[in-house]
This record gives sequence, C-alpha cells and structure tokens, in this order.
Amino acid sequence: MVKGLPNSYLVFLLLALVTVELMVIKVNANTCYATLGSCSGEAACRQACTKQHHGQGYCEYDAKPGLPRVCTCQYSCP
Repeated sequence: MVKGLPNSYLVFLLLALVTVELMVIKVNANTCYATLGSCSGEAACRQACTKQHHGQGYCEYDAKPGLPRVCTCQYSCP
C-alpha cells in the first residue's frame, strides 16, 4: 500500500498537467443593449438586430403600463 502511494501521486500530477493544457481561456466579453424602436413582431425584431448589430433581438414590454412593446437588441460590445 505504501509503495502504491507515490505512483498515484505521479498519475495525479500527469492528469493535472494534461488537463491544464486542454483548458480554454475565456474572455470576459461585455454585452451591449440597443433599443431598435417599437416591436411589430418577434421575427422582425430578431432580423433587424441581426442586420444592424449581429446580435439577438427580442420584444419586451417597458416597465410603465400603457407603453408599446420595444425591440431590444443584445450584442457583444465592440
């Protein structure tokens, strides 16, 4: 049992080194938002956002009651 202990440390060390080499560094990208005006529909909003900012558009209601839906575009900041 005592002889196997150093071998297990060696295996652990090799696995740790291989894992570190395979890790991908993530970049913290900031997310920007733009309002593209009133929202006539989800498909039109997504299309406008993709065309203007290469992002994802969605219709949402403003916090104040009685206001129309707006098209919000979420994209990676330049």
